[in-house]
This record gives sequence, structure tokens and C-alpha cells, in this order.
Amino acid sequence: MNTAREIQVLRLLSQGCNYAEVANHLGISVHTVGTHIKNSYRKLSVHTAAAAVARALGLGLLTLKLAGNRREAGCDVSAHVDGDGFSGRLQRGELALQER
Repeated sequence: MNTAREIQVLRLLSQGCNYAEVANHLGISVHTVGTHIKNSYRKLSVHTAAAAVARALGLGLLTLKLAGNRREAGCDVSAHVDGDGFSGRLQRGELALQER
């Protein structure tokens, strides 16, 4: 079972935050963010952020919510946008994820 903190980290990653932004948002170190992610991957039996978020959604640990503003998470999503205009990580565009 993922801890509440691991779920918070997954939620922020799904919203476009990088490790440093997650760390800043939660008041923890980047190393600790990495530890939470490593533990989540192990517990969810996955190897990527996209797979971890998909598995968390499937298990009901995260829920989808349409977002009017992609910056609601407090992360600079524009830094993760590639040439096609969509987020390079998880194609997050108009969706945000919330903790359940």
C-alpha cells in the first residue's frame, strides 16, 4: 500500500512537476522525492512515471479531474512541453489528477 506522501508525489508528478518542484512544493529534499518514487514504483510493480500514474488511477489512489488551468499544481508545466504543444510526460494537457 502506498503511503499518503507517495500518493502526493505521484499526484504532483502527474500534474507536470519535476523532482525539484515536487520537493519544493512538499518541503522535502529532491533525494527524498526520489525515494518516494522508487518505493511507489516497487509497490505498484512499474518502471516509469506514466505507468505508476496509470496503475494508481486503476487502483483508485488517484482520480481524474478536468482542470481549467494547467498551473493549478503550482508547477511550471510549460517547461515540460515539447514541440507538439503537449506535455512530454504523460500527455497531461487538460487533465490534472487529485488524491482520492
